[in-house]
Amino acid sequence: MFLKKFVDELPIPPVIKPNGKREGLPFYNVTMEQMKQKMHRDLPPTTVWGYNGMYPGPAFEAKQNEPNPNCQRPATLCYHDHALGITRLNVYAGLAGFYILRIIKAKKSFKQTTPAPFTNGEAPSKDLSQIMQFRVKS
Repeated sequence: MFLKKFVDELPIPPVIKPNGKREGLPFYNVTMEQMKQKMHRDLPPTTVWGYNGMYPGPAFEAKQNEPNPNCQRPATLCYHDHALGITRLNVYAGLAGFYILRIIKAKKSFKQTTPAPFTNGEAPSKDLSQIMQFRVKS
């Protein structure tokens, strides 16, 4: 089957907002749900799993060294569950999303060496990140 390229808009997941705080840290209520989603305009909907009714799931944003402690360089990362023995199956089914770790706004005296997408206040869509998932029907 031949599928025409670049006919569907690239889905940009929204940034999830915390439901509140627990012990001073942001708290998120996230659900796992099965749904049908079209992967291409010329294909029928396929069954996937997603977080909060989305595939890929919503994006989480955190700042470097805050709040617990995210001690690594800013990066666009991926999150998924860690269920013992079935993580690979859950990721294959679609349970994954973006975890964007941003740099804390630099002081004027600090020379920023981090690439622009990781600066404070950028929208996830400006990161232009993609989660690539290939599913082969056997």
